[in-house]
Amino acid sequence: MKKLIVKSTMMLLFSCLLCLGIQLPNTVKANEVNKYQSVMVQYLEAFKNYDIDTIVDISKDSRTVTKEEYKNMLMEFKYDPNQKLKSYEITGSRKIDNGEIFSVKTEFLNGAIYNMEFTVSYIDNKLMVSVRPDRVLSQVV
Repeated sequence: MKKLIVKSTMMLLFSCLLCLGIQLPNTVKANEVNKYQSVMVQYLEAFKNYDIDTIVDISKDSRTVTKEEYKNMLMEFKYDPNQKLKSYEITGSRKIDNGEIFSVKTEFLNGAIYNMEFTVSYIDNKLMVSVRPDRVLSQVV
């Protein structure tokens, strides 16, 4: 009887360790996704609140070369209702080799609604949002 209890306890312990071993890699992947999504949300919130310093710090726009040019472009857009983000919804994402691509439904102050894609990846060892005007997928009517 004692051997049966010891064997049962060992099997239960082994099963628990096996389950933990299977779950750990999934937890790491979930944390990775959260890291990319966190930067995406931070960018969208900064754009919604027009926090230009944060936008420039965590994103790179293909239309500009330097941070100063990027900042100046954003300052020009500041009072343009076509550029003022009213709301957003992350509708999906897909993992790529060096980051993640997010599908985002955006609504601007002028009422325009667009489906857009943003890439979050490492640029110079820092997670950044890549902003490209050609990633506007469609306008929602």
